[in-house]
Amino acid sequence: MKRTIWLSAEIREEIEEILLILERTPLDADEILVDAPKSVLATMNLPAAVAGARVVAVPYSYATGISVPDKLRSLVSFSWRLVRRRPIMVFSGFSMMKHRLAAWLTRVPHAAYIRGVVFDPEVVVGISDKLRFGALRRLVPRRIVATYWADAVLTIGELNRQFLRGRGLSDQAIHVVGPVWLDGSSSAERAGDAGDRGNRGTAYFVTGAWEAHGRSEEHEAQLRITRRLAGEWRGTKRFALRVHPRDNYPYETDPAFARVELNRDLPGDFLTSLTADDVLITPLSTLAFEALHLGRTVVFYADPVATKAYFHMYERLGIDARSIDEILDGDLSSTRPAVEVFSRVDFDTASAALAGLVRR
Repeated sequence: MKRTIWLSAEIREEIEEILLILERTPLDADEILVDAPKSVLATMNLPAAVAGARVVAVPYSYATGISVPDKLRSLVSFSWRLVRRRPIMVFSGFSMMKHRLAAWLTRVPHAAYIRGVVFDPEVVVGISDKLRFGALRRLVPRRIVATYWADAVLTIGELNRQFLRGRGLSDQAIHVVGPVWLDGSSSAERAGDAGDRGNRGTAYFVTGAWEAHGRSEEHEAQLRITRRLAGEWRGTKRFALRVHPRDNYPYETDPAFARVELNRDLPGDFLTSLTADDVLITPLSTLAFEALHLGRTVVFYADPVATKAYFHMYERLGIDARSIDEILDGDLSSTRPAVEVFSRVDFDTASAALAGLVRR
C-alpha cells in the first residue's frame, strides 16, 4: 500500500513552503498529493518529486467561501477523498475545520503550518470560533472548533507560539521552525537586488482581507481610508494599492481608484520588486514583517475602526503607528517593532515533529 502524505492548502505560498519543509525533512513516503483549488494549482509549476516522493496535483473547483453550504460542501468532498486515500499524514496550511474534523474521524495524524504572523488569541475568526464560543460549545469537541488546532503545528516565531498557547494548544504540539521561505530558497531573499525604477518610489497601501473574515465594519473602514488616500494623496511618491490575495473588493470598477495602480503580484514577486525608495503603509501583517526583514520601509497605520483590534498589539510590539492624517501630511518614517517576530529557520525541529507524528 502506498504511503501518501496529503498536502492540503488554499494559498500558493503555503503549498510551496510545505513542499520545502518536506524536502528538507524527508519522510518515508511514496507520494505527496497536493490538494488545492484548481485556480491556485494553475499558477504553479509543481516539482515531479520531493525527497523521493512523487508529487501529484489533486485540484478541486468547489467553492471555499465562509458560508455554511460552502463549508459543508468542502468538508464532505475532503472527507470522502481522505477515506479513499488513507494517507499517513494530512499536512495542511491554515488549519480549517475540514482538516480537523476529517483527520479526527479517520484517525489520520494532522500537521498544520501557520506561515502568517498571528497576534491576539481572543479575536474570533470564522464559523469555527463562533461555534467554539457560542451556545453549542459544550456539544462540539474542542479539537474541531479550535481554529488553529492540529496534532502538530509548525510555525514561524515565538510570538506565534504565545498566540497558539492562548488558543489552548499544548507546548508539545507547537514547533517553531522559523520563516522557511527566507532561508535562501526564495526569490524574496534577493529583494535587495531590485533596481531603482527611475522615480522617487511608490507608497503601497496594503489592504487586509477583512470581508473574507466576516469583519464588515473593518472592511468598510478600509474602503473609506483607501478612497481618501487615493483622492487626497499629495506626496512625492506614487500612491498604489497592494491588494491582499483574499481581498475580493472590485477596486478596478470603483471610480475612486481609477488612477491608482493595483498590485496583485504573488507576495514573493512583490517583495522582490520593492526598491529602497518604496514604502508599505500597512496594518499588522505578515507581508509587513517580511518587508522589514528584507530592509524595506514600513509604516504601520492606526485607525479607530479598521485597526481597533490591533491597538494593544501595537503597544505590546513597541510600534509607533501613524494616523491617516499624519500619513497624508507626509510622515512616512519607518515604524519598526521592538519585538522580533521571526525565529531562526530550524529544519531539525520540523523533522522531529513530523517524524514523531507519522510514527503514531
